[in-house]
Amino acid sequence: MKLLLLSFVFLLSGCTAQSGNEDAVIKPTPESILDENPEADILYKGSTVYKNASEIGWVMESGFSKGEEIGIVTKQTKKSEWFEHLTATQLLVGTKLYEAEDVNGDVIIAETEEGDIPYLGLNEG
Repeated sequence: MKLLLLSFVFLLSGCTAQSGNEDAVIKPTPESILDENPEADILYKGSTVYKNASEIGWVMESGFSKGEEIGIVTKQTKKSEWFEHLTATQLLVGTKLYEAEDVNGDVIIAETEEGDIPYLGLNEG
């Protein structure tokens, strides 16, 4: 009986230590971004949400240029549950996407009829 009780206490203390990690970083999801702003201009690639960065000074001042093409937008939606790899809220299906060169940070360049638009990866919650 003591062994069973000791095992139970050990199990509980182990679970508490693991679940108490308050420093864990949670990456933003399409759902969390669209819940906050249903009109957000975002792109989802892999497991990272990218946000239109055309109004972020340091991104625009960096003098970015297009590198290697990484794909095209395959779906457009504002419904977070429909997001998958290379889905966007505002970019048109077929929009070409490029890696950004000469920029410190996770930036994708979308080639549109209105010009190139930088999208900044949101890696922290």
